[in-house]
Amino acid sequence: MKALFQKVKTSPLRVCVAGLTVAALVGVIALFHANVDEAVFTDPEAQDLSGEWSFHNGPLDPKRSSKDAFPLRVQVPEPLPDAIRKNLAEEYWYRTTFRLAETARANPEPLAISFGSIKGEHEVYWNKNFLGGGSNSNLAIYRVPGEFLQAPEIVLEVRVKKMSTLFPGIASFSPVVLGSARVLELQMKNYFFETGSKPLVVASFKYLLFFLFSVLYLFLPKRREYLSFAAFALSSAMSSAFLSCFMWGYEDYYLRNGLSFLFSGLAFAVIPAMTADILRLPAEQRFFLRVYGLGCFAAFAGAIFLIHDHEKVILVYEMSDRWLPWMVTLPSVAICLFTAKKWGNTLAHRRMQVYFFAACLLLGASFWTSFASSFFQFQLFLYIELLDMAILAGLALSMMLDFRFLSKRSEQAGRVMPKWFSSFLAAGSTNVTLELPLLVLAIDTVGYTKALSKLDAEGKRDLHDRIRKVFAQLSEYEGQKISDQGDGALFAWDYPSLPEERKRVLAEILAVAQSLRKVSKAESGLDLRMGVAAGLVRGQMRGAEVFFLGEALNAAARMETLARPGTCL
Repeated sequence: MKALFQKVKTSPLRVCVAGLTVAALVGVIALFHANVDEAVFTDPEAQDLSGEWSFHNGPLDPKRSSKDAFPLRVQVPEPLPDAIRKNLAEEYWYRTTFRLAETARANPEPLAISFGSIKGEHEVYWNKNFLGGGSNSNLAIYRVPGEFLQAPEIVLEVRVKKMSTLFPGIASFSPVVLGSARVLELQMKNYFFETGSKPLVVASFKYLLFFLFSVLYLFLPKRREYLSFAAFALSSAMSSAFLSCFMWGYEDYYLRNGLSFLFSGLAFAVIPAMTADILRLPAEQRFFLRVYGLGCFAAFAGAIFLIHDHEKVILVYEMSDRWLPWMVTLPSVAICLFTAKKWGNTLAHRRMQVYFFAACLLLGASFWTSFASSFFQFQLFLYIELLDMAILAGLALSMMLDFRFLSKRSEQAGRVMPKWFSSFLAAGSTNVTLELPLLVLAIDTVGYTKALSKLDAEGKRDLHDRIRKVFAQLSEYEGQKISDQGDGALFAWDYPSLPEERKRVLAEILAVAQSLRKVSKAESGLDLRMGVAAGLVRGQMRGAEVFFLGEALNAAARMETLARPGTCL
């Protein structure tokens, strides 16, 4: 069990596996969020129709519209000028005239026209003939019938109904092009994956994690951090789900982005609470970190509710995306590093766990803010799940590395009889009683109380550390610690069945005891007195508690009490 406990703390293989897991998770996330090669959606022979178009602000009969009815000029597919946008009618029209390229007319493949995303319910007319129409925000790609391609000059008109959005009309990242229907319709498939299926896949994964953490919180005794991780997974899942074009409210621009901001902000607010829980900080510190996380989110949320100008609200969204990740993650990482640094070597596995968690926080925050500049092209609010995916990956690794149940029992057994209970611990038994023939060594520090009275708090801690360091050397001689009471301890060895072997082991223990006395004088300045006894010892394990009874322990303790300083009876 000693070897197992050391393996749990320091296994290089475990570190490598965890590192490879992080790399794999980051690689999968990066691949999932990678931009699709634009060449797949590019038709080299496509005719670009972007540029200056005519504009009519108001209703119009498509059968009787004329060039004179379009007095204004706008750039397509750019946002409308402020002067038009602020006085936009409930219905408005775009118009352009172009000559059909000879390559387009000679192309044997079907043709389609792509407008990108048109913000508003719309209809498209090709030489006064209805070509197609769509709802508020879907990608507008329409096939052009072969008979529409006979005329050399084309008049293209688009009617759009006003919708509640900051940038209505033909305001898209993609140019308006006429090209191969096969190529352009790939955009449609990718669009429905990116805006429809992909957010729901991500949200489903987070919902599963939410249920997993909830079950762990309900049924595991050591469950503190699982509640905050469940809250994070749920908030993050809701934020991802509301970005799907298949969800209710997607057509309402402000509602969609407001809900996404609300739930992503709540996910950010939970990060300090998760940090406090995974570090198992005292209640006062956990409360402070929870208030801090909620306060950071409330500052931005309050500004959004108080500001009534939509354009200024967008600036608050942008500031929250730039600064909120760092506001919650940097203090959390600093607390993780500060707390882990104070832990001793016996908590090496916990330090590894917390370091992984802190690294994933930094990874997620850096990815989030690196995308912040591209979040607001045309101020269209987008949500990238890399931060919360990285944190959830960090949690998964933390759970993999979280051996606190095993380590608690191992540490308890390390203080008592780890090797005799190792098989029962591995099998998951919690109630075990054993009777073992043992050689027991009782140790007491002479002059401990007098020395302690002369020291301050720091000196007392230093003295205890030195005494424990002296006693720990017995573990190098296969001594199993039964109890540790500050200035004294009980160690035990197997009692050999052969008389010659008993004499040899007893001689070794006496030699080690004398050597230990010299080390104690050198390390702590205090002498030792010791007693050795042999006999049956009853060992009992009840849950995480292990305790021992038996005449051998009592006899060794009496021997130690009767021994003079510097001797072993």
